[in-house]
Amino acid sequence: MYAEIRTTILQKYEQRGISIKPASVDKYILDVKKIQSLIKSEGAVGDLSFLYDVDAVVSVVESMRGRKRDPETGEKVFLSNNTKRNYYQSIVSVLDGMNDYTSLASYQKLVNALNTSYKHDNKIAHDQLTKKNEEALISYDALKEVISKSDEEVRQIRERFGVTHNFKGEKSLFNVPTWVDDMNTLQTNLLLKLYFHFPARNEFATLKKIDGVKYENMDKETKEADENNYWVQKKVREGNSYLVINTYKTKGLYDTRILEINEDIQSVFNYYWTIVRRFNKIKNYIAKEDGSATGSDGTKSIFYARFYDKVFENGTIDRWSDSPMTNNKLSKYFARFFLKEVGKPLSTTAIAKIVNSHDNKEHADAISFNSLARGSGIGTLASVYMPMLPL
Repeated sequence: MYAEIRTTILQKYEQRGISIKPASVDKYILDVKKIQSLIKSEGAVGDLSFLYDVDAVVSVVESMRGRKRDPETGEKVFLSNNTKRNYYQSIVSVLDGMNDYTSLASYQKLVNALNTSYKHDNKIAHDQLTKKNEEALISYDALKEVISKSDEEVRQIRERFGVTHNFKGEKSLFNVPTWVDDMNTLQTNLLLKLYFHFPARNEFATLKKIDGVKYENMDKETKEADENNYWVQKKVREGNSYLVINTYKTKGLYDTRILEINEDIQSVFNYYWTIVRRFNKIKNYIAKEDGSATGSDGTKSIFYARFYDKVFENGTIDRWSDSPMTNNKLSKYFARFFLKEVGKPLSTTAIAKIVNSHDNKEHADAISFNSLARGSGIGTLASVYMPMLPL
């Protein structure tokens, strides 16, 4: 009987020129069948006359419990207003599709009342979430100020040491703490610019630098099996460098992501990488034996969790840390940085929320780009990474 109802509803909606998915009709019928089983109707399966007793149906829906459990009692909790509304809407859709108007108006009133209640509850949730985000996040302009301050610190480094930061290998001019501070400043600036431009997850932490020609000469099978995340460095005449993100949370849905580097980020990277190379060359502390800093395949980790273990009073260091950045370490790295700068331990997720909220408001065309950058669908981006935040 319900199979016949399904066919009739689909035909009626088609005749009206209304597009409806068969799966939606299946959901409507499933809801009605569940209510009929709970109401213990004496009618045959598919006989919709039990729906004429609106009070009995409402009594059943009000007594239904969902999957969630009360944390204190462990018992399943009653349905939310939103779920009740969905049940009544299923009844309305089935009755309407069957041209059965005996009790349709009563159920429509229930739907309307719960819609009003839902909007009220949603406004309260909206206000609470807005307050929560105001407390946990910072504004887009405040984030830009943090990056501008970082840019100024980089400018001062360049002014102090020149374009190449060249000490010509003279140990008398080599001050380890100063170099370490400079590299941390440059690394932070590069990370800030990356995540401001590409509001992604923590996967940039594990980026490895690889020569453009070498990467592009890899065969297809090697690339498909590769789980590394790369900064593919190309010479100016060869075109723009780009990121290849092979390993990330939603890889199963979106496959490998290719993100092109802009000139600003490339310039910051070039200078940062010059400093890292000179530090390694002068002090000869880069760890080659285990491949952690320089991989056996010739790739090199770009970001480090720390640049040294211990600085002695005379300026020498116990050993150069060969500990590349990890996803977890990046969370702590950013949290410490932002706690110092703005008093809040922001993460890459927080940056994504701030940037996406601004772009959704000011640059809607950027949302598809941000979706690619993060490896999330636009729907997920809207529901999770665009919080109610006054910007």
